Amino acid sequence: MIAGAAAYLPLLVSRTSVCTRLRDIQTYTALTNCLCNFLDEHTEQTSTTSSPILPKTRPVGEKKALAILNILLPENIHAAIEAGIVSRWLCKYPFPCALREPSRRQDVAILMKAWWADDAVMSSIFGTLTSHPDGIKQLRKHGLMGSMIEENDQDDDEDDEDGDDDDADSDVWMVDGEDTAGAYPESSPRRHRESNAAEQALRRRRREAMVLSEGGRPLGRADIIQRPVQE
Repeated sequence: MIAGAAAYLPLLVSRTSVCTRLRDIQTYTALTNCLCNFLDEHTEQTSTTSSPILPKTRPVGEKKALAILNILLPENIHAAIEAGIVSRWLCKYPFPCALREPSRRQDVAILMKAWWADDAVMSSIFGTLTSHPDGIKQLRKHGLMGSMIEENDQDDDEDDEDGDDDDADSDVWMVDGEDTAGAYPESSPRRHRESNAAEQALRRRRREAMVLSEGGRPLGRADIIQRPVQE
C-alpha cells in the first residue's frame, strides 16, 4: 500500500507546497519503510548504464519514492535520520561500487559528487545529507563516507611519491577516454593502493603541529612547531 502511494505523492508535494503534516516523524518512517521494501525488488535489470552509483536493477516504483524523498528530506533531516533513512535503508542499498571487489563502500558519498549525472536524484539526496552534521555523522557511522583522517590519507596517497602525476594508481576514473580509460568499471578497473597502518600513522604525525602565539600579531612560520617524525 505504501509502495503504491509512491506513484501519486509526487503530484501532491513540491518544494514550495510541503505542508506541516508531511514533515513529521510518521511521514519519514512510512517513506523509509517504502524504500526498504523496494530493496528486495532489485532483482531484474532495468538499466544498461555502467555506473559506480546507479544499480542496473532499480525498480520503477523506487524511482518515484526517491523523487518524494528528495522533496521531503530538506524539510526535516533530523526526523528522516531518526526514521532510519541511513541506518535502515541507505546502508543496505546495492550501490555498484560497494558490491564490487575491492569495495569502495566508504567512497559512496564522494562518488555521488563525481558521478552525479548518473543518478541525479540519489546524488541530490546525498547532497542534502552531507549538508547536515547529523547526516554526515550517520553516513560515516554506517560506512558510506570515510572519516576525515581516511579522506586526508587518501589525498596524501594521491599527492605523494614526489608529485608523480602520471602514476597509474590514481583514484580518478575516466569515462569515454581513449587508450588509457574507458567506461566504469569493466574497461578501466581502478588500481587500488593499499596503505598499511604504519604508513597511515606516519602521515598523521606529519600533519600534527602546535601553534604558539601571544596574540597581537600575524602568525608566522616561527610560531608553528611540528612534531618530530621518526622514520
